[in-house]
Amino acid sequence: MFEHIRPLDLRSEQRKWRWIFGAIYILLVACFLYFEFRTLPQEWQVDNFLSAIQRQDFQNAYEIWKPASSYTFKNFMEDWGPDGFIGQVNSFEIGNSRSQGSGVLVFIVLNGNKPLLLWAEKSDKSLSFSPFEEPESGLLRVFPASVANLWLVRGQRRAILGISLVLILAGFLLFDSRKNRSLEDQQIA
Repeated sequence: MFEHIRPLDLRSEQRKWRWIFGAIYILLVACFLYFEFRTLPQEWQVDNFLSAIQRQDFQNAYEIWKPASSYTFKNFMEDWGPDGFIGQVNSFEIGNSRSQGSGVLVFIVLNGNKPLLLWAEKSDKSLSFSPFEEPESGLLRVFPASVANLWLVRGQRRAILGISLVLILAGFLLFDSRKNRSLEDQQIA
């Protein structure tokens, strides 16, 4: 009666699901890599700039800043010099960066407690003070500050996402191995 119906090939079914999961996993990893590293050139520019400020190489920092003609070296020193508006930079940490329009907003923390938002232009990597007040918006406002701060620090965010991707893969492999054992048990019986 059922001679025309072929039996289910459990191995090919399993192979199909492995390919589907693999494609989804590769897509997740690609999205993670794209969104995490798309602003890296601008972050490096800010890092080079702040390193020059930190070692008090103000002429080099001014060249990295690539100022408009109206922003003279004297103006720059009033902002970034040791006695300037920003003050002495002993340490800095680059936090979150967000692509927006023609540039990138880079959130930094100077001397462990002074937040600052810089604007890095994508086309020529020139730097300026950000035209925006708020460094973050959206969902991060919903979370407590301790949780939001984990996400704002670039290295911690990358670690959290990397660990999450590894846990997803480990969970699938564990599920797949249990499924294999149950298939083998069914074939033995």
